Order: sequence, then C-alpha cells, then structure tokens
Amino acid sequence: IIAGSATQPDGPDSIMVDTVFWSSGRVREIRTYDRGVFFFEFVSWHANGNLHRMGRLEDSDVHVDSSWDWHGRAQVVAGNGPYSEYFENGTMSRSGFFKERWTDSTWISFHPNGRPHSRGNYRADGHAWKEGSWINWYASGKVHSTGVYRSSVEQDIWHFYHPNGKLSHTLLGSDFMNRGRYEQAFDSTGVPTLKNGSGTFTQYDQQGWLSAQTHVSDSHKDTVVNFHPSGLRRNRMVYMTDSTRNVWW
Repeated sequence: IIAGSATQPDGPDSIMVDTVFWSSGRVREIRTYDRGVFFFEFVSWHANGNLHRMGRLEDSDVHVDSSWDWHGRAQVVAGNGPYSEYFENGTMSRSGFFKERWTDSTWISFHPNGRPHSRGNYRADGHAWKEGSWINWYASGKVHSTGVYRSSVEQDIWHFYHPNGKLSHTLLGSDFMNRGRYEQAFDSTGVPTLKNGSGTFTQYDQQGWLSAQTHVSDSHKDTVVNFHPSGLRRNRMVYMTDSTRNVWW
C-alpha cells in the first residue's frame, strides 16, 4: 500500500487529500481531511475495482454510511446493516454489523489462510465499545488469547498462550494506560518463569512469531524487548510506574 497527498494551502481550513492504492495499482481509498489526520471522509474500493464503502473517521472511530460486498451487493444502508472486508485476493478478512454508523454486534476477522483471527462483540453507544468475551487465534488455529472487555477496557484475568497451545502468561485487568498486573508466566514447556509478580515472559504475534520478551517486577512490566519477524531485535523500552500504577516508557 502506498499513498500520495495533495494539499490546498488555504490556512487553517485547508483541505488535504490522500490516495491509497492496492499493490496492483488500483485505487483503494481516497481520504479527504478537514480537521487534521484523525478526522477525514473516505471512499474506498475493493481490490477488484468494485465500490466498497463510504463514510468518515472521527478520532479513531470509523463511521460507515454505505457499503457493498465484493460482488457489488449493498450491505450497510443509511448507516445500518451487515459489513464485510476482503483481502486483495477476494477472501474475507473481517465481517460484522453497523448500527447508526457505529460498529455493533458480533465481529469476526480472519487470517489470510481463512482461519479465524478474532471474534467478539461491540456495543454502539456514542462509541464503538468492545463488550463481553473475546477470543483471538493464531494462524495455525490454536488459541492466542482470551478475555473479557467492558466498555473497551480489559476485565478480570486474560490468558495468553504459546503457539504450541501451552499457557504463556496471565494479565489481571488492564486499560489504555497499562494498569494491568502480570502475576504468572510459563515457558513453552510449562516451567514457571514469572511468580509472585516477578520474572519474565514471552509474547507472540498471531502468526506465531516471537514479538516481545518482557521483564516484570512488582507485577508490572519494567523492560520490553521487541523483535522483528526475522528474530532480530527491533527496539528496547524501559517502563516506570507512578503512584496510580500508570505505566510510562
């Protein structure tokens, strides 16, 4: 995917237009910005050239007014109805529903090989809130992680698994400010690596590649090394917590 932009320099109310392309060179999406990069209207097309959707992004929330499936059949009409997206080869990448232009009800996404990637529910209520039980899978079909959301905040104990299916680590609650507590972790053979809030654990992306190694003290992460899919180190981050247990790096 590549993008280009054209700007009309008319001061603070100037309009910027971005064009995003599929790898084939066909136009994927045209975005018209009117209040900075987090607010724009869009019109997009499937990789086969058929019109896909029309709507607006407002501060990370996607609002869809109209959408069409891969074959050109109408789905979302006046902000309501079923919705689907596709990979460039035409296989389904995710599907769900919109209610009054908001993400709503059950959504499921897929890996390029056709296996499920994630499944969970949204609640449309002035925002697209994640609600209830969510499950994520590796491309192999094994479970990656499971947990519960309330108003898009992780609740209770989340479980994360190694690609071989064994438990990797658990996280007690969390939110956008990283207040979650890591209490236990195990290596891929089941040997404990984190106990009583101190130790290490590994994380994997949903393709099964090692993505990070994390060191924990006092139940909170303090050092994270992230990796490229090749296994080479990408970056290292050091975290510190304040009195409210917010985590900063």
